[in-house]
Amino acid sequence: AIARQQGYDVITRVLGCDLTAATPAQSRALQIAAGDGVVRIRRLRSVKGTSWSLDESVLPAARFPGLEDRDLSGSLYDLLRESYALRIGRTEETVEGIIADESRAELLRIPDGAPLLLLRRVAWDDAGAPFEWAQDAFRADRTRLQLAPLPANWKRLQG
Repeated sequence: AIARQQGYDVITRVLGCDLTAATPAQSRALQIAAGDGVVRIRRLRSVKGTSWSLDESVLPAARFPGLEDRDLSGSLYDLLRESYALRIGRTEETVEGIIADESRAELLRIPDGAPLLLLRRVAWDDAGAPFEWAQDAFRADRTRLQLAPLPANWKRLQG
């Protein structure tokens, strides 16, 4: 949606969508039981005919029945709003620099070891329930992030 707002056409290729068991990290983030069913969606995004990001979203299967059978080539959040009456509340995202492994490099058509920006996200609905665990790997040579400062009462996160 952000790229489209800037006037870019984004092409999304669905690489896979499967029902699987949540990993421990996904279970914690989504506040579901370990091993509960989730829908895992993997997509490749391209802008101006050039690869841009590899996106993986994981959502609780019980909350979004039949999601794996829907058209996932557009905005996932628009689909969740329109088909499941989801009202998005907030997201928390972290970004770190990584290097492309062989698999990511091949899909993004970049050299093995090229820099990527890995964005990890958890999204909550307006009632405070988490509904998405995601990680998106963006090509560092095609991505610029703009960050807004926190209010004066921010706290440093302990890592």
